[in-house]
Amino acid sequence: QEENTEHERTLNELQKNLDELERLRSIVDFVVLNLQSLVPQMEELKRRVAEEHESLENLSAEFEEKQQQEKMFRDQLNAVRSEMTKFDIAELET
Repeated sequence: QEENTEHERTLNELQKNLDELERLRSIVDFVVLNLQSLVPQMEELKRRVAEEHESLENLSAEFEEKQQQEKMFRDQLNAVRSEMTKFDIAELET
């Protein structure tokens, strides 16, 4: 009788362990399924980030070039203004 009770207790404990393991497996399966569905999205985001990074580099280079052109044009404008001050307006009118 006592031996049967011990076997039943052991069997109940094993059943509880099995139930817990099945519950955990269900959770793991759910998580794996969700992660698998995220992989394509992650790949797409990586691709978009790479494209945006390349675009940023191109725009930064273009911006730097435009800044250099602006400086050159400002220098030319200042040179022209400097030359203009050398002319006597009254002398040109006669």
